[in-house]
Amino acid sequence: LQIGCQIDVSSGLGLGLGFSLGPSVGVSISGVPSANVGVNASVNPSIQSTIAPGTITTIPLGKKDLESSKASITAENVHVKVDACMGPVTIRSYAQLAVSTATSDNSLFVYSDPTWL
Repeated sequence: LQIGCQIDVSSGLGLGLGFSLGPSVGVSISGVPSANVGVNASVNPSIQSTIAPGTITTIPLGKKDLESSKASITAENVHVKVDACMGPVTIRSYAQLAVSTATSDNSLFVYSDPTWL
């Protein structure tokens, strides 16, 4: 089983909220002189994180030596948990066949289409 994450935010995600409050004073000397006194207030939300490219995590569900022409592995009710991922998460199954002889080692991988979680 392989799980893909688009954006890695494992360094953490910080949410902040800043407030600003202060007096304002204005003086006009054109035309009729005037003065204005008031208060300025603002709220500044922020989000902070160090992001990295996503990863693909491989979770082996079984391994079986092929001692005859048939073999199988069954995995039912498998649960996975994805942490520190932002953006789409995909999952796909795969199978590997490895053959070794005295003169060569060969591997073949077959993958399913990814499914968006």
